[in-house]
Amino acid sequence: KRAEEEEARRKAAEEDDEDALEDNLNFDLHAKAEEAQNQIDASDLPTIEVCSDPASRVAELIKDAAQAAVAKKGAFIIGIPGGSIVKILGEMADLHDVEWEKWHVAWVDERCVPHDDPESNYGGAEKEWLSKVPIPRSQIYAIS
Repeated sequence: KRAEEEEARRKAAEEDDEDALEDNLNFDLHAKAEEAQNQIDASDLPTIEVCSDPASRVAELIKDAAQAAVAKKGAFIIGIPGGSIVKILGEMADLHDVEWEKWHVAWVDERCVPHDDPESNYGGAEKEWLSKVPIPRSQIYAIS
């Protein structure tokens, strides 16, 4: 009987030690997580924005970037990849206070088709956007 009591005490002590260790680990993990959270600079975190009209919002963001570039450097240069960005830029034709004469537009991607082909990124940009805004032709750099 004495051996059983001793074994029960030993097991209880082990369980207490395990519980204490687990508590210490949990406390340590929580403390480290809290410390890490306190070290995060909120300015390093990305901003997530949900909007109902992405094309108009992207057009506004591009307009803001253009205004900042013009204010700082006197010009805005944008590289157009084609695809859906052309339709988004078409949304810009209706925006006010855009200094189009200070824009420079180049392509970073073009299909190997004539500019008047429906598959041409330049042709799409011309139809959806460039024909509607007064960017000087000398500042539009198409891939030939």
